[in-house]
Amino acid sequence: MKRIRKSEKIIKSIISILFLLLIFSAESCSCSGPEEIKSSNAQVMAEDIIKQYLKNSDDADIEIRNIIDNGDSSFTVSMRTKNKNDFGGTIVSYENFTLRYKKGEWTDLKNWEYSDIKISNDNTGEVRTIFGNM
Repeated sequence: MKRIRKSEKIIKSIISILFLLLIFSAESCSCSGPEEIKSSNAQVMAEDIIKQYLKNSDDADIEIRNIIDNGDSSFTVSMRTKNKNDFGGTIVSYENFTLRYKKGEWTDLKNWEYSDIKISNDNTGEVRTIFGNM
């Protein structure tokens, strides 16, 4: 009788340890599938995409005016930038485009694709298109 209780205790202990190991391993696993991309992630990447096309991107003032989550890891972005030209004058422009997260680390620009970017110069009224990679 004593021997059975001792065996039961050992079995219960082993089961408890296995259960705890299972819980801790599930919490530390980052294998839950694709990362959920939020508007705030898309905002950071939209700014990085636009900075590639600005002459003085370090001094640029970028304002996200609107960001729409399209629901398929893509976002439509409208922004306004204030940037200095080569003569020190301020250029105000408005940019509109769609960007989409593909997969991988979201902070890597290679993991995003974007539509053609429409840039409207507020000073001259000129509209130019930068061809995207979608």
